Amino acid sequence: MIKLLRRSLVARVVLATCAMQLVLLTSLGGTIWLRVSALATEDFDRDLASTARHAFSGRPDAMMSLEQAERLFAVQADRQQVEEYFFAVQRRDPEGVLTYVSANWPKDLRLEDAAPSMTFPPDWYDLLEGRRPSSWPGRASGPVGGRRPPPGSGPPGNDGPPQGPSYRKDFRSEPGRTIEMADRAYRILTAGIPGEQMIIGADASRLEARKSAVLDAIFPALGGVALLSILSAVLLGRMVVAPVQRMTEELATISSDALHHRASPDNHVIEFSPIVNEFNAMMDRLRFSFERNGRFSATVAHQLKTPITVLVAQIEEALGRTRAGSEEEQRLAGFLEDLNRLREITDRVLLLSRAESGNLAILPESTNISNEVQGLIEDLGIIAPDLRIVDHIQPDIIIQADPALLYPAITNLLANAARHNDQRKKVEVELTSFDKLVRLRIRNTGPTIPTEEREQIFEHFRSRSTPEAAIEGGLGLGLPVAREIARLHGGEITLVSSTPQATEFEMTIPTRPPVQTRN
Repeated sequence: MIKLLRRSLVARVVLATCAMQLVLLTSLGGTIWLRVSALATEDFDRDLASTARHAFSGRPDAMMSLEQAERLFAVQADRQQVEEYFFAVQRRDPEGVLTYVSANWPKDLRLEDAAPSMTFPPDWYDLLEGRRPSSWPGRASGPVGGRRPPPGSGPPGNDGPPQGPSYRKDFRSEPGRTIEMADRAYRILTAGIPGEQMIIGADASRLEARKSAVLDAIFPALGGVALLSILSAVLLGRMVVAPVQRMTEELATISSDALHHRASPDNHVIEFSPIVNEFNAMMDRLRFSFERNGRFSATVAHQLKTPITVLVAQIEEALGRTRAGSEEEQRLAGFLEDLNRLREITDRVLLLSRAESGNLAILPESTNISNEVQGLIEDLGIIAPDLRIVDHIQPDIIIQADPALLYPAITNLLANAARHNDQRKKVEVELTSFDKLVRLRIRNTGPTIPTEEREQIFEHFRSRSTPEAAIEGGLGLGLPVAREIARLHGGEITLVSSTPQATEFEMTIPTRPPVQTRN
């Protein structure tokens, strides 16, 4: 994975984009969670404050009766989808502090914990046990046996229904807070008017349910956004790499056979213009150097042809005047063999130079390649009688080719197969035609070509032959010449495979060469 990130621009862009979007989504999700939690809590506290406000409506001096309050809270709890509201009331008057606790007040919740700022009588818990508290003598009793107090049991002046929705302007409520107990949590809010305070609360599980309901609707949407973010990151990565791929595809069309081609800055983004311009300048220098070397090689080869030809003629004439079997004849024959070898080298160098510089044109004519290959196989059998040649030649394959060039190309392939053979001495030749292509496959037993050398064998003067085989005629130019001739005809020569069993070369050429062989 680390290696991929180091080498792949797409992977870097995708990872960086996903990381940024993950941070944004995490921040967005956290912000949404905090905001939803705050809104749900505010909404819950608003319901608590609204319920408490209703209890203080209708009378100018005090809240409604306790019976009315409990009935109101039951209605409000059902309307606001809360399990139930519980409350406690504390009133201060000239006779002292009066405290009332609703019958459903949780027994595990202390009043001191619910409202630390308020003072409660030491026997407030007796209200929960159904006993009359001494701190509220003759005024109002707590719930007896879990029943709601009878009408009129609250502070005096609190009987009767409220007179319309007349809310007290001096009603105040404090921010709510959550109290965590052993097995549940409560949301508590303190509200009231001067001289009379109420503690109202409810089970906080409903608040958590409200948060969960909202989040259950939001988080799937965030998941969809995350998926879209990943897809957009991949798309962004492809968009970033697309210009590089376009440039790669254009530059891939430039080969040693087409050094005049140039990349166009107008076909690429503006940021790539300096790269394109530098590449074109490099190609200009490369083409100049390549053409100069080609001209030099062609000039040297051409200049050597005349003296070599003269020397060959003179030695042949001298051989005609020497006595057969003499030492002088043997010496002149060795000179002639070396000169013929040197002439072959200069001919191939000249052919390669002309082909690579684009100065070699083919003269195609109708050629029966089946007969050509068959004749060359017969010649090989005469030259190397110890070879076991197996041929599979499809008869009468007619192509448009230059026989003067095609002949040395096939000859070089066959000579290469014969030269690089082992004690098995076997060569297989297969010629077939399919889909407007002619395929010539030549397999020979012999040493395996290492993987790292499989392209090097097509370079000039690269020969796998041993010193002994080199003396027999291996020049390291046969395969390069054959490949250039095949390419002139619009074809190719490749090394298909090389195993301990056999090495196989393949030449493919179209039945008709391209209209323009070189530019």
